[in-house]
Amino acid sequence: MPELPEVETIRRGLQRTIVGKKIAAVEIRLPKIVSLGPQTVSNLRKNSKAKVQKFRQMLRGSRIKSVKRRAKMLLVKLSAPPPHKGEGKEKEKERFGAGKWLLVHLKMTGQLIFAKKGERKVLKILNILNARRLELPHQYTHVIFKFSDGSRLFYNDMRQFGYLRLVSDKQLPLVRELAEYGPEPFDKSLTTASLRQKALSRPRLAVKLFLMDPRVVA
Repeated sequence: MPELPEVETIRRGLQRTIVGKKIAAVEIRLPKIVSLGPQTVSNLRKNSKAKVQKFRQMLRGSRIKSVKRRAKMLLVKLSAPPPHKGEGKEKEKERFGAGKWLLVHLKMTGQLIFAKKGERKVLKILNILNARRLELPHQYTHVIFKFSDGSRLFYNDMRQFGYLRLVSDKQLPLVRELAEYGPEPFDKSLTTASLRQKALSRPRLAVKLFLMDPRVVA
């Protein structure tokens, strides 16, 4: 399971490799992996063809501006795509707003693998010693981002618990997980006094459960 240090390493890698790239197309092989809007994503989910098509449409033509992290969630900032032919800027803003965010949670077995144009990728499906090696895309590849320069970004997930959630700038503050996360481990607001105060408010909670609660420490 990717924990906070692994997710931060992935963020830094994506910041180096995909920022500035334009999304030419998105291939969605497993519809339940993608979601629209700020609602919490359940493990039991289904998507209509219309929602999947809208997800593709809202990403096509967008450019990646930055890759951030909050707790174990990746936040990919996207520019709004250019307006459709014959459509003015005001109509385009009505459809997409000033910009969007792609929220990515890897959960237990999610992977994000970048490949340059023409690059062949063969890698383990899990980060364990004897895991099988498969060439991308494989049976656990559920979403492929195809960039205008020919490079690609693969989302793989053996257990299928992860998700890619698309929200607008206005919807981002409504994402419950982001609103509830506690301070980051190196945040100045994370002090002995703040931990003591939170612990005193939940005196019957086991220490392990207290420290694993992302509302205490992200």
